[in-house]
Amino acid sequence: MRRSGSDKRSTVAAAAALTCAVGGGACAQVLPDADADPARMRLPETQYMGALDERSGAFRGASGLGFGRGLHSPASVWLRSADGGFRPVSPGASGGPTAQLQAGADMASWSLLGSGDRVRLGAMAGAGRAPTDLLTPGNPLQLDGRASGTNVGAYATWFQHDRSRLGWYADSWGQYNWYRSEANAQLPADAAYRGNDALLSFETGYTLQLAEGLDWRMTPQGQAVYVRKSGAGLAGPGADDSGWISRLGVRFTTPAAEAGAWRLQPYATVNWWHDGLGSTATLIDPGQARAFYPSERYEVKTGLEVLFGPKWSAWGSLGMQWGDQSYKNWSAGIGLRYAM
Repeated sequence: MRRSGSDKRSTVAAAAALTCAVGGGACAQVLPDADADPARMRLPETQYMGALDERSGAFRGASGLGFGRGLHSPASVWLRSADGGFRPVSPGASGGPTAQLQAGADMASWSLLGSGDRVRLGAMAGAGRAPTDLLTPGNPLQLDGRASGTNVGAYATWFQHDRSRLGWYADSWGQYNWYRSEANAQLPADAAYRGNDALLSFETGYTLQLAEGLDWRMTPQGQAVYVRKSGAGLAGPGADDSGWISRLGVRFTTPAAEAGAWRLQPYATVNWWHDGLGSTATLIDPGQARAFYPSERYEVKTGLEVLFGPKWSAWGSLGMQWGDQSYKNWSAGIGLRYAM
């Protein structure tokens, strides 16, 4: 059942009255959904947020690994799955596991400068889900929340030296998400709403070889993502959670190792994330609002890319984010690419 903004406020007020009746005396008019609603509203963009290596592995050049031009062909298709879970700032809240499946294809490729560079254009689509549960201390009501959605998007990637993948690279993608959020707060009727958001990402970096004759590589990189949201949730129509999320990081790759006919490429990344999005207040008393996600977060991620033929590659990664007030967010992903 989809509820209007006034219906949602009535639900909050009824929950507050019930809280007071059960607890007796002075009470804070807070519905458990008040804290979990920002979490569900933020899950679509945090779940679908991604860097280039999450879409295509460590993107190291295949030259020197004994493979032909298969991994550099103009067209390829890929599939990736990402899972994760988070421990939010708000006490009593729990999140995850989240799950996402996304597929895409490189559809066009050409050289801009005619000197070994390459641009690729592609399209992608996916779906995901994530639960958020909350039991607020002192509140007899417990929330069982969930969000699910679908998305479509497009991307463009440029490498200064496509064969070696040394030097500059740039990546940009845009994505539009549709999601549905539901909450069962032990009330006569559940709260549910639909929303959508648009994401636009810009990423760039420079890959350099650390020592002559040794293929140890370092890639300082930066990324900025703009998020535009529609659908206010329980906060009402005036809520705005649009803004920028940015990342600064360094990725390291080691020389590739051989395992029979396979080539293994380990990599690791450290990131600092700055979150400029607001945290929508859904408490009856707006002064009690607090950020559900810390504005400064730190991440360590390690992964492995596997090349097992002239046209096939796969990759996997594990990561952990942390921030103030014991915030934690773990992630795991796998991907597969076939070059036509």
